[in-house]
Amino acid sequence: KKDTLVSIYSNNKLIDSKRLELKGRSADSIIFRDGLSGLEAAEIRLQCDDSLKVDNRAWVLRPRRSFKNIALVSNGNMFLEEGLRAVSPAKISLINPKEWSGAKGTAISKSADFLIFDGFVPGKLPNRNLLVVNPPVVKGKPSIFEASGFARVPSVEVLDPNHPILRLVDLSEVRIARLKATLVPSWMRTIAGGKSGNTLATAIAAGEDAGRRVVLLSFDLGDSDLPLRIAYPILLANIIDYISPASAGKNPSQLNIGETLAIRPNASAKSITIDCPDGHRKELGKEERFFQDTQVPGIYRIKQAIGSRVVSEVFAVSLISQRESDIAPSDHPELALEQSSKNGRSGGKTDTEIWQWPALIALLLLFVEGWVYLKGY
Repeated sequence: KKDTLVSIYSNNKLIDSKRLELKGRSADSIIFRDGLSGLEAAEIRLQCDDSLKVDNRAWVLRPRRSFKNIALVSNGNMFLEEGLRAVSPAKISLINPKEWSGAKGTAISKSADFLIFDGFVPGKLPNRNLLVVNPPVVKGKPSIFEASGFARVPSVEVLDPNHPILRLVDLSEVRIARLKATLVPSWMRTIAGGKSGNTLATAIAAGEDAGRRVVLLSFDLGDSDLPLRIAYPILLANIIDYISPASAGKNPSQLNIGETLAIRPNASAKSITIDCPDGHRKELGKEERFFQDTQVPGIYRIKQAIGSRVVSEVFAVSLISQRESDIAPSDHPELALEQSSKNGRSGGKTDTEIWQWPALIALLLLFVEGWVYLKGY
């Protein structure tokens, strides 16, 4: 265990700090509530004695709030409604599933930035960014995002820890009584799930099809303890960031060191520049759509010159990969196997024992040649 001081900074000014006791190769959570209101970005610093310093600092940004309206199609879900209100100031318009196909549902869905279906999936999916929660169980052959039954799993396993939806989300202690055996389209990928016998049951899936992003939570929030854990608001915030209308940076606002940012420039932009945390500035050409120079951790700012004004937007780069942070020496059993096979082929003799015989023969020949030369034969 290590006693770690966790501090929050903004523009190198200390906002708050707390102590946390961490075990090796483990994860824990800590909550800061005071002094963060109104900040565009915050820096987290860990003060501890370890061999890798670059991952002791990370940057987080205030979630982008370019959207104003969320349409929630549900019979009522306290966990979902309160969770959305906790992570988003957007207006939540609640629609009863029976009203979805009527005039009210049509009007609300058209004004919403994205849609959330809870316990309900319409016969025809709208061409909008979606979050589908707790898909309905149907008899017979299910359609996309409908379930054929239930699957019980002992635990939930993260399959893609670097996916933007699962950034900083710890699901190791989350328990779900049962998952839905949901029909997931081929363009979506399961990023968290559990083993039900020999079958992998989907818990969380995400994907993009023809510009539409969709996220699936294939379980009832009431059948899990997820809403009671710190992972819940972080997961919801990540999902909203993933499916909310895209800005210049098509990727999420949090990147790992070395990741590429896809740029979606404004059609009227005369120039695009990116200010890097080390002080240098990168100017993108008109045809450039990707920014790869993300080796320096910190805050980056995208600037677009549109007419007489400059529109700016920030993203953060940190080393937040658990795999890269684990610098402990690892075993290489393949090397031991290779050496063992060599020994087997040589009858137990090592390479050192084999080369001694040719060397001895060569030395003997040199000795005989010298002796003959001295004798004058």
